[in-house]
Amino acid sequence: MWLERMKSWADREKPIKCTKKKYEKEDNNTRWKKAKLVKDYDYYICDFCNKEIKIEKKWEERSGGIVNIPFRVKNKDKVTVALHNKCLKPLLQKIKEEEHENNICARNK
Repeated sequence: MWLERMKSWADREKPIKCTKKKYEKEDNNTRWKKAKLVKDYDYYICDFCNKEIKIEKKWEERSGGIVNIPFRVKNKDKVTVALHNKCLKPLLQKIKEEEHENNICARNK
């Protein structure tokens, strides 16, 4: 499952950056019809847990970002994924477990 996802992630150049927008009123008397749609923040979608990774201006305040994982697939040496800091280790463990299972199954055939 995770190896198949890595292959699909290898097809894209980099994760898609999304933008969250909100309505902003000029003053309290303005009606919502006249409110302007303004950019609130940019974010990525985590490839492991599918939740938002908000892109903060300060690097220290970010909860995740884009990671290059060394993985040889489809003539590429690395796969670029968007991950939370907490999702990196579980993803690598799942990939390692799946590779190990595939190697054992291939030997038993």
